[in-house]
Amino acid sequence: MKALEKTQENPELLTVEAMQRILDVSRATAYSLIHRPNFPVLWIGRCARIPRQALYKWIEQQTGVKKTIQEFKNERCFQNHKTDTNY
Repeated sequence: MKALEKTQENPELLTVEAMQRILDVSRATAYSLIHRPNFPVLWIGRCARIPRQALYKWIEQQTGVKKTIQEFKNERCFQNHKTDTNY
């Protein structure tokens, strides 16, 4: 049961909505990205799924910055919890 919980919590294939939250972009931008030729998307019928590791590799290629999944999560948590503007 723990393996199932872990998979649901951190799936290998992301929905467009999950990718949108990771990248912190609008829905329109997320859907625009999945139609780019160099974006890592897997089409299952009409459903788009983004392989998690391929997404992080794509980010690395676009920015030249290599981060671990945990670093992305920590950064997002930090940004979402900022209350003081004197950083």
